[in-house]
Amino acid sequence: MIDSYDRTLFAPGSPGCTSGPGAEVNLAENIEFNLHSIDGGKNGSLTGLNAGVAINPNNLPGQKVSGSCTPLWPHNFIRTNTIFGVLHKHGLQTAWSDKHPAYDIINGNKPNTQPVNGPGTNVDDFFAPEINSDLSQANINLIHSQLGLNFSTAPDPTPVSGDDFTGTIPGVEWYDGIKVRATLNEINRLDHTGTSPRGTPVLFGMNFQAVSVGQKLAGDGYLDPAATPSPGLLNAIKFVDTSIGQMISALDGRGLLGKTLIIVSAKHGQSPIDVTKRKMFSDSTVIAGQAEKLQLPSPRSMVLPGTPASASGCPAPCSLSPIRIPPTIRARRTSLALPKLVRFTPVDRKSPSMAASMKTTLTSPF
Repeated sequence: MIDSYDRTLFAPGSPGCTSGPGAEVNLAENIEFNLHSIDGGKNGSLTGLNAGVAINPNNLPGQKVSGSCTPLWPHNFIRTNTIFGVLHKHGLQTAWSDKHPAYDIINGNKPNTQPVNGPGTNVDDFFAPEINSDLSQANINLIHSQLGLNFSTAPDPTPVSGDDFTGTIPGVEWYDGIKVRATLNEINRLDHTGTSPRGTPVLFGMNFQAVSVGQKLAGDGYLDPAATPSPGLLNAIKFVDTSIGQMISALDGRGLLGKTLIIVSAKHGQSPIDVTKRKMFSDSTVIAGQAEKLQLPSPRSMVLPGTPASASGCPAPCSLSPIRIPPTIRARRTSLALPKLVRFTPVDRKSPSMAASMKTTLTSPF
């Protein structure tokens, strides 16, 4: 979710903020009490209104505030407020479902209202079962026991030892189906569990992972450069389409469809549709400063088939320029990057691949 470097922070688990300053900030499943458990290792994170309780403060980077060392929670890592905070300030109800408790970050930074050492509170119903937990019968049973046997809108998957819920299409669809059910419950004026009346939030939504997994799994993805989906990817696309249809039907049944703005968006693209163009490398290689030794794709291999090329080898029209990261990075917060990259700027800005992950946001007046 977030993997960056901050020159002012201290390494997680550093007593009294002694290791630093200067630390990698990695905010994902690694900050939970138990990343192998779908509840993040914290009882109540699946059934309560704030999944951020599954975040272990000892796994967070440290910051010095007035001479004291305190954990820096995700919602305080960013420097701005969010739409959730704006609505919460005006007494309006919000809800969100995502893939890690680390998405506590969406609460936003609001020092005079948000906890300094604890999960944020701007999202009134925050639900975040851990997607990278084990694809095990124990985790499936945990959802059954705490939320209900048929809580997910998809069938139970077959457990796979050593895999998480992104390891199979049935696994990720079942996982996404948990959040679909939570969203349907919220449309019907209940909390995400479907057990407590709360009223339909004015802003709520969820993150889909099925299409992203369908694009990346070995043996799935696209069958050719024309983007013909494999059977697994097609199944994932149909699942997401059906799920959004269920939400629309639920809104219509409550008389809210005509009063609701539905936004389906993507936060990033995926690797090339034509898998022969894909070049993979290890993050550890980049972090170790060995990126110059990597065999990066040539300009020609970075463009769609049939694109005319100029004499320089760059597809016309486009621009090529080196991007170099200076030895001393002065920015307070900056993401890790390759020391040397190539910038490709096509005139046609259409994305060459489908959305990597979809986010569905529903806004309603009731």
